[in-house]
Amino acid sequence: MGMVVVLHSKTLMPLHPKAREFAKSGLFAGLSSFEELEKRIAAIPENKGKGDAFEVFAEAYLATQRRHEIDQVWPLDAAPMDLLKKLKLPLKDYGVDGMTRAILGGHLACRGKAR
Repeated sequence: MGMVVVLHSKTLMPLHPKAREFAKSGLFAGLSSFEELEKRIAAIPENKGKGDAFEVFAEAYLATQRRHEIDQVWPLDAAPMDLLKKLKLPLKDYGVDGMTRAILGGHLACRGKAR
């Protein structure tokens, strides 16, 4: 089936295009620590795959952790076009991996790095 994220009592499907692939592979199954996640991501052979895996994790983390007061998380290619234009962000990846909307309405551009 893939991943399902519950955000403040709303059920959401992840938006990252690789989310289903990584969930199906078991990459995130049974994790007990961030160190374990880092080891699993490090074992992915290509850098692009490592970055994608970390972006999928970051989307789920930001969407589920209330302490960040985030209402919505979008990978860059799923962010609303009008929002990108309003904030004068490039339509292609030039240092921005995603966008978030705070519960109070502000927006943040996000960048995640897996090294």
